[in-house]
Amino acid sequence: MSEEKVIKRRKRERKITEIETALRIGDLVALRKLAAEEYGLVEDRLRRTCWPLLLQIDSNNYPPLGNRQQLRQSRHAGQVKLDVDRYIKRFPEKMPEAQRLIRQDQLMDLILWVLEQEDDLHYYQGYHDICVTVLQVCGARLGQVIARELSRRHLRDFMCPTMDQTTMLLQFIMPIL
Repeated sequence: MSEEKVIKRRKRERKITEIETALRIGDLVALRKLAAEEYGLVEDRLRRTCWPLLLQIDSNNYPPLGNRQQLRQSRHAGQVKLDVDRYIKRFPEKMPEAQRLIRQDQLMDLILWVLEQEDDLHYYQGYHDICVTVLQVCGARLGQVIARELSRRHLRDFMCPTMDQTTMLLQFIMPIL
């Protein structure tokens, strides 16, 4: 193994130890800092543990999954279906077709559930990219709660009925840079 790979592996191992220590002692400030640094939260098993803590989600009280028939009647269903249908090509090639179709249905359900729970939020193209990551890491049940909290707390400004607010926010990028 090259020296560069050894150094990289050691950094990852050190970061995992730091995250596990922060989890053990309940240091959310350290977890937030570690999540924003190189390698993020490193592994899906750590993300599944850290994300609910960072979003202050009660892991003992998840709401039931949405009713698929009702969700598919929502005002966002048509656009979400178009984007999710296109997205199926991005799932890993080695993933069996049956599993890919299940994941596609779960992704659509997750997105529509969030939008139905948070009636003032609106779908935008690209939102499914965030949701598929959450779904793949956390599964359907925890994934819907994580996606809802991310949407409510961090993505709200981008989920308005029009792009006006997003456009205004984007105009700050160049002056900041």
